Amino acid sequence: FPSHDSQEALIAGLAYKLSMKVEGGMERMGMLKAQYDEAWQLASELKRLGFLSDTPNTNTPVSPGTVSDKPHMKLISEYEGLKTTAYWDNTGRVWTIGKGTTKYPNGSKVKQGDTITEEQATQFAQAYIDTKIIPTLSKTIPTWTEMSPNQQSAIISFAYNVGENFYNKPGFETISAALSKVSTFGKVPEALSLYNKSGGKKLNGLIKRRKAEAELWSSSK
Repeated sequence: FPSHDSQEALIAGLAYKLSMKVEGGMERMGMLKAQYDEAWQLASELKRLGFLSDTPNTNTPVSPGTVSDKPHMKLISEYEGLKTTAYWDNTGRVWTIGKGTTKYPNGSKVKQGDTITEEQATQFAQAYIDTKIIPTLSKTIPTWTEMSPNQQSAIISFAYNVGENFYNKPGFETISAALSKVSTFGKVPEALSLYNKSGGKKLNGLIKRRKAEAELWSSSK
């Protein structure tokens, strides 16, 4: 952002020029300046919260109330685990923290030495879900709005693990076909169970996670 002083000088200059040419110009520019000041305060607050700064803000408050109670967050928390200090993920070849976070909400990458709180870990995971996973799933899966909340949560957990762009991608033909029509929703639990390997090997953690996602999908809510 340009400095506040330079912006004020620019606004003052424009106001003077307009006031010479347009009736009521100074009053209009005063309104614009008030709007600018309000926007500046909002931007400053966003920076303080870590969404516009170059480095993560460790004072970011957790979303109130229900974030950790959401079905997908319960699954993610259980199977991703929690690391409050950054660690090197040999599989993804990237520094990771919290509940699988590799980038903070402001876009900066997790780096060696970073530390966060448990509350921040949940917030960062939910921010990734809200800004990346859900928008992608809602655009790519044609039946997204036909799913129940628990069905959506099951697929959110799945996407958090395998990537939000899985639908109709090579290697995900079975789950994509099951999700493509409401009439094939009954095939989703079995389809989910197929994705239990990492590096070509079945992993107990993935087997249990897919089972939990399938059970959530099949629940009544």
